Amino acid sequence: MKINKLFKNKLTLYTLTIFLFFLTISLLMPYGGDDWNNLLAGNASFIQIIDSAIANYQTFEGRFFSRIAVSLLVPNQFIWAVLHSAIIASIFYIIVKIINPKNKIIIPILVFILLFLDSEMFAQIYVWKTGSITYLFPMIYFFVILFYKKDIFNDNLKKDKWWAYILFPILALVFCMFVENVSVAIIMLFILIIVYSFMKHKFIDKLSILCLIFSIIGLFLMLSAPGTSLRLDTTGFADLNVFEKIIYNISNFINYTYIHNGILLMLFSIVLCSFIFTKVSNKFLKIFLYLFVLVIPFFTLIASLLTFIMQHDIRIIWRFLDPSLWYIKIYWILYTVLLIYYFINHLLKTKDSRVAFFLILAISNTGAMFISPIWGGRTSFFTVLMLYIVILLIFDQFKIKNEKILSYILNICICLFMVGFIFYSCYCNYIDKLRKQYIDYQLNNNYKVVEVILMPKRYTWNASPWGTGWLPYTFKKVMGIPDNVEIKLIDKKDARS
Repeated sequence: MKINKLFKNKLTLYTLTIFLFFLTISLLMPYGGDDWNNLLAGNASFIQIIDSAIANYQTFEGRFFSRIAVSLLVPNQFIWAVLHSAIIASIFYIIVKIINPKNKIIIPILVFILLFLDSEMFAQIYVWKTGSITYLFPMIYFFVILFYKKDIFNDNLKKDKWWAYILFPILALVFCMFVENVSVAIIMLFILIIVYSFMKHKFIDKLSILCLIFSIIGLFLMLSAPGTSLRLDTTGFADLNVFEKIIYNISNFINYTYIHNGILLMLFSIVLCSFIFTKVSNKFLKIFLYLFVLVIPFFTLIASLLTFIMQHDIRIIWRFLDPSLWYIKIYWILYTVLLIYYFINHLLKTKDSRVAFFLILAISNTGAMFISPIWGGRTSFFTVLMLYIVILLIFDQFKIKNEKILSYILNICICLFMVGFIFYSCYCNYIDKLRKQYIDYQLNNNYKVVEVILMPKRYTWNASPWGTGWLPYTFKKVMGIPDNVEIKLIDKKDARS
């Protein structure tokens, strides 16, 4: 492809830009959290890494293959950065191909969505190397299968390649031993493909059946690991029955589906308002429903924005919006019911099987999280991404006015964010190097208490060694600080001159 043709192809240009942006920030942003522990594996041989993964399987968790990948890639930042950036760019490319948008604005909206994630989710999925490998990397298998099987949504099914019967089942087993929620999503994907292929095309998909079997084996091996049982036993969550687990996680569902995802919440409210405008004729009911879908989401967005800007909760606002409050729980449950009613109504009207496909995937993944003790930005990312795809499929059927102007505005916002974040990454990289130099200076001068400069909190994940447990212990090992030397966290301005 010639250079001029490359830049005329907007999808290719966007994909390349996403790859280069994430490659740049991935090489600049510092290590944090579990990364320090995994950096210690840098000098280990492959056999030692396998032995460590087996020991981890027996004592801590069943994520056997993600443990191997983490040990291999975290110490090799450049290789991780290239793979990480390629995976994000590939996911973007595949989503666009699946949506196959009629409205040109859908592509910049998708880029905007992928960039303007909640800061916690952004940090855990895009910046934190261990988190990226564990939670994002297995998603590429999901999307590759989706891309390979995308013809099920059309009338021209293609015959599966011979190599797919070897490669895809093996990878199904491997990636279903990375992380639980993505494994459930992969299994659900194959079930949907098998059912849909038979219902629409009267075709028995032997490849998907084979991959489904291997996926189930992988998930079973992960969940039945002795380490998984031991880890759950320490939380007390395992002692709860299913109903108690669901009640326990309602607040997490509200937090990580709605409150932490302002753009998604805004898009939900837009489609609901459009639905109310066209379907509700009673004036008073219409006003009531408008207020219902706009007032609390609006104040939630304001509160989330102020919390992000000020870097702490605005108590006077969150006192009334806290998802642990019974009336807030009831509100968001009713909001969810209204959303589901809208989606069902949309499906009956449009017959768009893709909307049903991704909505079922989002619901099944959320269902899996309701019986899980680990709910955060990293585990909710998949559900949020599926819901964004559903919303974009719906938006693509709207007639959008002033599309060019909106596209220009979105592209300007994207460029400003990318440039700003690269500068921010450079600043974080500078503070990280300064921190290392300052630690070396203190060690060389035999200080009994070593001061550690705090990293910026925004878009970083545990980049400072908080607390007194495993985090500071592994940080000290990586930085070469002796065990008997204390560390003290300080702001840059408070460092010894």
